[in-house]
Amino acid sequence: MSDVAPKSTIRSTDGVLALLAALAVAGGLWVFYAEAQWPSGWRVSAVVAGVVIALGVLLLTHWGREFVEFAKTARVELRKMVWPAMEDARRMTLVVFASTAFMAIFFWLADFVFSHVTRYLLGTGS
Repeated sequence: MSDVAPKSTIRSTDGVLALLAALAVAGGLWVFYAEAQWPSGWRVSAVVAGVVIALGVLLLTHWGREFVEFAKTARVELRKMVWPAMEDARRMTLVVFASTAFMAIFFWLADFVFSHVTRYLLGTGS
C-alpha cells in the first residue's frame, strides 16, 4: 500500500476562476486606456486593483493552493539555511565586484583591439 498522499485535484471551477482573474486584469487595463481623462493615479489604481483581485481569485484555484503550499515549504527550507557572517558576505561581495570590474575592462580592451585590427585589415580605419 502506498504512503503517498493524493495530490489535490483540479476542480472544474478552476478554469472559470482563471478566466475571471484574466477578466479582472483586462478590466483594469481597459480602465487605464479607455478612461484617459481620469487622473493618472486613479487609472494606475484600477490596474493595481485588477491585479490584486486576479491574484485573490487565483488563490482559490488548485494552482493557487499549490503555490501557497510551495511558499510555506520554501519558508521552512530558508529557515534551515545557514547564512554567512556579515564579514564573509562583505568579502564575497568585494570579490564579485572586483571580478566583474576586471572582466569588464578585459572585454572592453579586447573589443577595442579587435575593432582596430578589423578596421586595419579591411582598410576602413584611420
